[in-house]
Amino acid sequence: MCNTATRFTLSDQALERGHQQYQATMTESNRVIRDSLLTPFAMAMKLEGFEAVTHPSGCMLFRECPECRETYSTKYRKAGVIYWACPHCRDVAMDDREAIQREKRERVLAGEKVVMSNQELDGWSDAGMPLNVVSLPNPDRAGLKDVWVVYTKD
Repeated sequence: MCNTATRFTLSDQALERGHQQYQATMTESNRVIRDSLLTPFAMAMKLEGFEAVTHPSGCMLFRECPECRETYSTKYRKAGVIYWACPHCRDVAMDDREAIQREKRERVLAGEKVVMSNQELDGWSDAGMPLNVVSLPNPDRAGLKDVWVVYTKD
């Protein structure tokens, strides 16, 4: 499994390790709260280094999978990057916003000029990236400069 891919399928080997963990940790007291699809998949994701992103109440965050349209695509984090992973089709995909930001970073680092919002630019500034920034006027908000063209310093 590739850690830096924006989309991949959880391997058969990883899922098998999840099933083994599921069976090895099964007890009479936890049997009723386990699901034969979700729990082994979640365990496999954890064994692969992913951490479930949870609501402050402790509940996992779910959505419909954009690939197979089943429920229970679950939000995970690995190395500071957000992913969604589906136990039904085993699709693991970087969150769309994360993928867009990664693509923009790669384009800027490759020497392209990229348009960014204030919020995106703040993230770059916080990371200490050496950038040239050119402001573009926003015709919808006279006098405010909300959009920037960013490129690496020569």
